[in-house]
Amino acid sequence: MTWKANPRMIKCTTGIVNCGRTECNMSTKLHYFHVNGLGEPIRYILHYAGEKFEDVRYDPKSWPIKNVKDTLPFGQLPLYEEGNRTLNQSLAIARYLASKTNLLPSDPWEQALLDAVVFNIYDFWSKVTVYIKEQDPVKKQAIRKEILDESVEFFLSRFERELKKNNGYFGRKLTWADFVFVGIIEAANLFLDTEIEKKYPTIQTLVQKIRNLPGVKEYIATRKPYSVMIIYSTAIVDSELVSDCKMSKKLYYFNRNGLAEFTRYILHYSGEKFEDIRYDRKKWPIKDVKDKLPYGQVPIYQEGDRTLNQSIAIARYVASKTGLLPSDPWDQAVLDAIVFTLYDFWSTKVLAFIKEQDPMKKHAIKKEIEDEAVDFYFSRFEKELKKNNGHFAGRLTWADFVLVGMVEAANFYLSIEVEKNYPTIQNLVQKITNLPGVKEYIATREPYSL
Repeated sequence: MTWKANPRMIKCTTGIVNCGRTECNMSTKLHYFHVNGLGEPIRYILHYAGEKFEDVRYDPKSWPIKNVKDTLPFGQLPLYEEGNRTLNQSLAIARYLASKTNLLPSDPWEQALLDAVVFNIYDFWSKVTVYIKEQDPVKKQAIRKEILDESVEFFLSRFERELKKNNGYFGRKLTWADFVFVGIIEAANLFLDTEIEKKYPTIQTLVQKIRNLPGVKEYIATRKPYSVMIIYSTAIVDSELVSDCKMSKKLYYFNRNGLAEFTRYILHYSGEKFEDIRYDRKKWPIKDVKDKLPYGQVPIYQEGDRTLNQSIAIARYVASKTGLLPSDPWDQAVLDAIVFTLYDFWSTKVLAFIKEQDPMKKHAIKKEIEDEAVDFYFSRFEKELKKNNGHFAGRLTWADFVLVGMVEAANFYLSIEVEKNYPTIQNLVQKITNLPGVKEYIATREPYSL
């Protein structure tokens, strides 16, 4: 019997499409999540082999999807389809495809040696999966530290030695084990937020070889970036407690848009690598975190050993490094005024609604915002944008990012569309959310909820 996916729940190729469409009729399909993990080595092999296949992807944040999971052979992904045949288990799939593409040696002993290598690689991966599954932030940090301090050296020093004595490969030439290894390295780096291969030059060379193979190189160039949200429900901001994370830039805020999303947008647009640390808003305040903050509030931005609070100060500083802040002091002041006005709308109107506990008063505040405040502020913002080429300063600046962030946050909390009567504002929202870096971030971020 052919396994059939739910067409409403899948992503195909490297973009998002609906595979309920009749043109999605490839006989070869790979079903996995939109993340690297255990599916990426298989994708690499397929692309290297020039195999045409339907790359069906599920959003891991929406998993498990019961009516999909219940139809899988063992309730797990990846799943490979070829005509009317299906195959589960990632290593079984990769090995099968290798047998069709000259990536599996013919000699049984040599095959067994590579099998051993691949199982050793998966032994290392099992350490990473313990980290991925752990929900307690303190335990999670301890597991990560153990992996980086002990497991990486134990396994990768041995893999390095094997590669050195075998011409830079596990089987003296390119085989499926090399693809599996590189895929696991990349997945471990994604989830652990590090570069585990950095002390191992032969491993680094193999990673580059695989990533630059024909087919693989083109696939990597066009795929959407993968990301994993770092969400701590009771995390500690004290940098000493997270010092094993090597990223020098960190942004601390809630797992919501609010007063940090425009800074996230600027950072992603600029291609800046940073640790996006998120707290569960429903569990706030967390006393031992809040007490260590300069003024008991987030967002907080860290850059090396320096710390900055206040959302507008953070966004302006980040903008100053990315060409989003004009050099002329007057032009800067004009944008400052716009941003402070945006913040007036947020702090005096939306924030009042958020904080109000009485349902009747809350309803009245919302009505006043919809009937009066939105038009008062947004008609003026619309006018400014129209006369300045669709931006606040005639070109893209940090003020545009702040406006869009405020619009999205207001919509989130008020459950309305404050920009619906203002076409120039709508256009700016579309421009910002489709900028390079921002677009990819939005496509992979976890949905926000109250």
